[in-house]
Amino acid sequence: MAKTDHERLVSGLTPFTAEECKRLHLYRRRVASLQANPVANQRSIELTVASDGGNILHGVTLEQIKAVCTDIRLLGFNKADKSNATFDAIRNLIHRHALPDTPDGEHFREYLRELKALKARVLDESAFMPWTVNYDDGSTLDVTPKYLINLIFNGDVFHDDEELREAFDRLGGWDDGIVRAQFTASARGLVVTFASLDALTEDILGTPELASP
Repeated sequence: MAKTDHERLVSGLTPFTAEECKRLHLYRRRVASLQANPVANQRSIELTVASDGGNILHGVTLEQIKAVCTDIRLLGFNKADKSNATFDAIRNLIHRHALPDTPDGEHFREYLRELKALKARVLDESAFMPWTVNYDDGSTLDVTPKYLINLIFNGDVFHDDEELREAFDRLGGWDDGIVRAQFTASARGLVVTFASLDALTEDILGTPELASP
């Protein structure tokens, strides 16, 4: 007979300390905050091309897009986070608790590897449309989600790196609907990734044999 989810958790993971459980709870609060933003719940992207050649993204505002940046950065891009409650930190924490040389432990290690790969795909491949910029000098630039997020975070929202800001403006900046659409699609992909780890975190905290009070 197949094991229940509870049985697999207990036989595949070692117990978490009270301090580790605090980190799991903090991660869950951060994901909940992210999921409350309308950008995180944007199921489809509607872009209108105007007669003047411009384009407009419908359904989310610039204020909502900038607001979601804070939660995404906390969960996925803040290497200086001292709470150790980022996606990578929590994924690594659970991975360390997966029992070695056991089928159930390997089940969780494989799932965590899949989540790591999913995050990498979200950052490498646009979920909206491939985007290549052609410059007057004949050069081209493939605009990946990772590249765009770096420009937005470090050239506009959180830092004011002049070179990155200029690169962001060359793409069209916030006035360009494609920039907004590309970021919104990437944000949605990251939400799905972070929420997938959150579901496992919820299961761990709901298992008395694993979660210290």
